[in-house]
Amino acid sequence: ARPSLTYAATCTDDDPAGCHSLRMVAANNNASTLASGTSQISGTTSLAPYEGQDIELRYDATDSRGQLVVLFRRVYVESSAKLRELASGDNTAMDARGDRAAFYDSTGTLRITTLSTGATETVQIDPSAGTPTQVGFVTPTGAIFVTSRGRVIELRNGSVIDLGQSNQLLTSGPTTTSLRVAGNYAVFSTVDGLLLRDLTTGTNVTVAPPASFQDVAANGDVVYGNGPAVYRYRAGTIVQVSSASGTKLLWPLTDGTNVVYTTWNGTGDIRLFDGTSETILAPARSGGATPDNDYAVNGGWVAFVKPDAVGALQVWTRSPAGQLKQVTMFAASSRIDALASDGTIILTNGARRFRVAPGGTPEEIMSSLGTVKWRDTRFVALIGRTAFEILP
Repeated sequence: ARPSLTYAATCTDDDPAGCHSLRMVAANNNASTLASGTSQISGTTSLAPYEGQDIELRYDATDSRGQLVVLFRRVYVESSAKLRELASGDNTAMDARGDRAAFYDSTGTLRITTLSTGATETVQIDPSAGTPTQVGFVTPTGAIFVTSRGRVIELRNGSVIDLGQSNQLLTSGPTTTSLRVAGNYAVFSTVDGLLLRDLTTGTNVTVAPPASFQDVAANGDVVYGNGPAVYRYRAGTIVQVSSASGTKLLWPLTDGTNVVYTTWNGTGDIRLFDGTSETILAPARSGGATPDNDYAVNGGWVAFVKPDAVGALQVWTRSPAGQLKQVTMFAASSRIDALASDGTIILTNGARRFRVAPGGTPEEIMSSLGTVKWRDTRFVALIGRTAFEILP
């Protein structure tokens, strides 16, 4: 809803008298009734009071004997003028890149929509492999994603290809680090090894034995971690980037120039390897750091969070020239959503998102609903069943 919502619902009953009542209720706001009737309701209502929230609409249908049937629908309320809708559908938005967007649902259906024409390609994933999840990417030939059961699946020119079983599956499902994609490359770790896949040719290279954490750059560089060391694979050659005694090195990220990672030994810092030497960007803190939200790399730029004098996490950048700059000064902690190749950041503070261009100040652009990704030349916001472009 932006923030108006167009709705229509009908109720039928085997009683000749028909339904007794039909209501649409904002279920998570003291059951506030938004519309009511007998056998049918329709119209447009404003959800402005719920701006920046995801609310559950409940439809209550009651027959003449007082029997109640309830139906729920989730609605995200976001009216920012900085968002332009790319595509929307009946399924959850997975990704948007170039001229296509991918959507999935809990029944195993994956749908690819061509943005310029509205044409759709729909496939059904074999239930034995699990269902698609949010851990997925649009590719030049379709999509690649990890299922709820940890299978890495590629939709390639209409064919569904099972690429293997991820060795990084939690009880809650795959993590965002289970599959990484940049440019025309994907990297993922299976029970058989760490694989680099060329999404253009559809071929794999086994980089190393199964890894715990990995990332890939658009030039095909792979970084990965196994315990106390971080390694980089480049064009068939593996070098050790860093090692540590008495601590683990986790979640390395790379853009083909820099490698950023975190340590863990009860606390965790954030470290940078720039191709020559290692630098600690942020000191160790309780709880450690997580990739993408606490640090990110792109185009020679690094974004990272660092506690200020009172412990609030502020966002900093490091330019390709090595210049450090603090870009937030909020009283509360911030987190990184996405980093563009020109150093522009989308970040979250509280319930709002902000954009900060290099040398600029935070500009409020939208709520914290959904997720934001950098895709080729633009920021994309995925909120519920809709993919948006974030406008300049």
